[in-house]
Amino acid sequence: MALAVTLAAGCTGSPRFPTGLGDDTNTPVVSQLPSRLIGVWQTRAITTVGGVPQDVTTTWQFNQDGSCSFNQDAGLNLDGTPNVVTRDCTYSDQGPTASITFTDTGDILTLGISFPNADLSLLVLDGTQYQRIP
Repeated sequence: MALAVTLAAGCTGSPRFPTGLGDDTNTPVVSQLPSRLIGVWQTRAITTVGGVPQDVTTTWQFNQDGSCSFNQDAGLNLDGTPNVVTRDCTYSDQGPTASITFTDTGDILTLGISFPNADLSLLVLDGTQYQRIP
């Protein structure tokens, strides 16, 4: 009986999933679910700048704590200096989209996300395909 009284005292009257997620309609809160984005994702493309082909590698890293980073390495500029962009960010997985906020400027991107295969080894981020890097 004491257990029932103890359990009842902790109830708020709102039904919840066993995980504690959801609202009173038992709809899960997407941003509280473990993100499928967690991990390192990379793609490569060949572009031409000033008539010179460049091998561009773009990498996103999404962390469990909601932080992320963006890195784009296009090799060397025509003057021999590295052409690398690195930006820290935070993210929120909204299901069909991800909201990215860059910490240096506060700029927010909303990118479409999908996973074309069941094992989640490929990510399509706003139309560009990335491979999960182990």
